[in-house]
Amino acid sequence: MTNFLMQWGINPWGEDTPIHAQWGLVYVAFAFGIGFMLAHTLFVKFWPKPEGPVTAPVNEAAAAKVPARVTRHSLAARMFHWIMAASMLTLLGTASAPVLGLQFNWIEIHWIAGLVLSVSIVYHIIHASFWLDFWSIWLNKEDAREAITRFKRAIGRSAPAPRKAAKYPWDNKMYHTAIVLSALATVPTGIDGSWQIPTVPIAFATYRAIAEDGTTSASLIAVPPGQASAGEEPVGPSDDTLVARRAVGTVAGAPIPRSFAGFSMEYWAAPSYLGGTRPNPIFARLIRTLAAPGSGAPTIRIGGNSTDQTWWNPAAAPRPGGIVTDVTPAWLAVLRQWTALTRTPMMLGLNLALHDPANAAAFGAAIAGTMPPGLLAALEIGNEPDLYTQPRTFRVGNRVIARGQPRPTGYVYNDYRNELAQFRGAVEAVAPGVPLAAGGFASAAWEDNEDDLLSQGGPGPMGFSAHTYAMHTCDRSPHRKKVSFAKALLGPSALAPPVARMAQLAAVAAAHGSTFRVSEINSANCGGVHGASDALASALWGADMLFSLADAGVRGVNFHTFTGAFYAPVDFGLHKGHFAGFVRPLFYAMLLFNRATPHGARLLPVGPNPPTAPLKTWATLDPKGTRRVVVINKSPAKSRRLVLKVPGAAARGKVQRLVGPSIIATSGITFGGRGYGVATPDGKLRGKAKTERAVRRNGAFRIDVPPASAALVTISAGR
Repeated sequence: MTNFLMQWGINPWGEDTPIHAQWGLVYVAFAFGIGFMLAHTLFVKFWPKPEGPVTAPVNEAAAAKVPARVTRHSLAARMFHWIMAASMLTLLGTASAPVLGLQFNWIEIHWIAGLVLSVSIVYHIIHASFWLDFWSIWLNKEDAREAITRFKRAIGRSAPAPRKAAKYPWDNKMYHTAIVLSALATVPTGIDGSWQIPTVPIAFATYRAIAEDGTTSASLIAVPPGQASAGEEPVGPSDDTLVARRAVGTVAGAPIPRSFAGFSMEYWAAPSYLGGTRPNPIFARLIRTLAAPGSGAPTIRIGGNSTDQTWWNPAAAPRPGGIVTDVTPAWLAVLRQWTALTRTPMMLGLNLALHDPANAAAFGAAIAGTMPPGLLAALEIGNEPDLYTQPRTFRVGNRVIARGQPRPTGYVYNDYRNELAQFRGAVEAVAPGVPLAAGGFASAAWEDNEDDLLSQGGPGPMGFSAHTYAMHTCDRSPHRKKVSFAKALLGPSALAPPVARMAQLAAVAAAHGSTFRVSEINSANCGGVHGASDALASALWGADMLFSLADAGVRGVNFHTFTGAFYAPVDFGLHKGHFAGFVRPLFYAMLLFNRATPHGARLLPVGPNPPTAPLKTWATLDPKGTRRVVVINKSPAKSRRLVLKVPGAAARGKVQRLVGPSIIATSGITFGGRGYGVATPDGKLRGKAKTERAVRRNGAFRIDVPPASAALVTISAGR
């Protein structure tokens, strides 16, 4: 809501709130002042003036009684006027400076100036009422007659000379009246607090995302981290705890899709996770733990860079150039055993780079014939084709990962679209009705073609996949400390920009009736960063990212992994001579999300919940009316005390916490008091379950959230 006088905004409860006067009025006032001075100069210079004295003759008898020296204003009156002028000028300056981008602690100065102005006005009212002639400064009938007389003489009309003013001329009185009204308007609105002055975000960094082909995104602003989020205030002057007030809404959104939080893995790593000759029992139990709330077994995507290095080879034929992995009937047999055991929906990548539609179609038909009914989520055609012209090699630990150059320089989106049409036609000819997905681009430049891609004809809607990473660390400095990466992962730039982009892509897909999934995501590309991607920081980031993407309309999320990756939610290998699973903090993010989103759960609004805040709150409502509120404190140093209003809920609830030693801790992570330790031989949670009671007092629950931790608050429906 905006008009030519006021700028309005909407508060977290959907109410119109005046924010500030339109800044354009400053320029209007400036132009008016310049125009007035010019007009007045011309008037004085050229307008004819009436003849005779300027004012009426002075009464000599009365003048003789006046002392030679008259005190017009006492010291107290002069001090009041100077203090009032200084405080009002300070208020004007501190209100305008943030808008002009000046950086200083203006809020405290503004508040002190307002307090000084309020006290001085109260003093002046008392002083003028009891020690001075109170009415001498106010306009009266004589002042009105004098103003009319002066106006007539100013425009050249005949009028008697006006009286000589006493202590206060009529124009001084007019000015005094204007100051009184403006001051009285300033004081109550400042105390009431309903008016606010928004500050321009002060960027500590601006950047562009640069793809390997040189394509750049629009400029993005990194907001300074560590600021208190909306609705927070310190508990006390020496207390590091901040109070955050949140209210849970009553109208829920659409249900969160089943199997929302899933995994993505490379073809060559799949046997370590799913099993080489039979299903991996440790991973199978971890999958059942995630699926326990009834939210569905996690979707598993097999793809990544290895999509375009894998082919269907049932006859053990010689591998063509660029192929490193064979998929055989035996491989598919293990996959069938796995899906029959765990019921995980599967997404598999088809090699586009090989440029062999027949092989891709045969592989797609074999997959469709192998998978149990209803468990083939999609076949993805190609992986990041926008990087086909740019080879890349990187190292993760002792593993070297290389991506070749399957297309010559000059390969563009239109070339990809033509190839995609060929592959799509080939697959649909042998496996009609199989769900297909395209996209999976590495850069925003090709993602801008989503509408065109989904507009291509076909027997049914085609899904769209997207890839995103919170941090780009392929060429990171070896001297940068891991705590720096962990703090960056918990900062606003690791969440808000990718979520905003995914929301745009989800909206386009929804307009086409297509499914949109973030099929590859993690904390940092090129395998992640030790001390951040495999630390508590990743759990807090991951939980917030899952809720943010669900709120943005995404239909599913797959955390990418491979054997030996730092960002792996879970990895497998030998521990003390035995095969074991290594559950990393990111897995706990998936566990927290799934516990908060049981079958049929829908997101509930809870706010204020700005995307860049260090304290995030998310809520769900299940079919039984139970509310679950997830509170994530991403600050590594400050505790938060949450004051939570939950309409329609019971008076008691329980709290389960996700905690760890520090944001860079890679072990010692627990959820609800239980965890997997350094290694797990069977995938079972261990430890004594811990829950805390939460009791509503004075209409709200009060929950302390330590630094770098999260909490799940579960509250049954009220009776």
